[in-house]
Amino acid sequence: MISKLQEAEIGNHVKLETMKEMLLENKSLSAEDDKYLDEKYDQLKKVDESEIKIQQKLEMIEKLKHAEIGNSSKLDDCKSALSEGKKLTDEDENYLKTKIEQYKKINVESKSVKSVVSSDTTKKTVTKRVKPVDPDAKYCAYCQRSIRPERDFSVAALVILLFLGIIPGLIYYFLKSPVCPICKHSQWQIPPDDENS
Repeated sequence: MISKLQEAEIGNHVKLETMKEMLLENKSLSAEDDKYLDEKYDQLKKVDESEIKIQQKLEMIEKLKHAEIGNSSKLDDCKSALSEGKKLTDEDENYLKTKIEQYKKINVESKSVKSVVSSDTTKKTVTKRVKPVDPDAKYCAYCQRSIRPERDFSVAALVILLFLGIIPGLIYYFLKSPVCPICKHSQWQIPPDDENS
């Protein structure tokens, strides 16, 4: 316990060294020294738990960037802050939480619609997909589902451009290509045909 505290540079080094020498000489510590050690060890455990949480967040940021979910520069800012041991702002913390939930939702949905291959037969079983009722719906290659595309644009930018002139605002609005509202990608494909078993 004392060695771990010294490695982590938690507590008074001289006091810890004195305790260590006493224990090596088979002398018992005072109740006050025992309490001091317990308090410092609790402090060490909190630091370790905090480091584990930071490591998990850093790993999730890499997964989000790989899946192209969220703003890359904002994710880099969060990564830099965490790497430097800084606390994220409430806004960044909420942003990261939202994107992680979005990532998990996409992963769960993509797993649930994958084809199932039977182990005891060579026949391929394909899960049935409901054909889109909405004529404007498109099939998202990332989410593996039919969904109505939405324009992903900044409302603030649109208002500013409309204020400067209606034409720049309209050009900005109509040039923004529709994207999937879940994963924010614009990769569309032809939906797979349903097979009758």
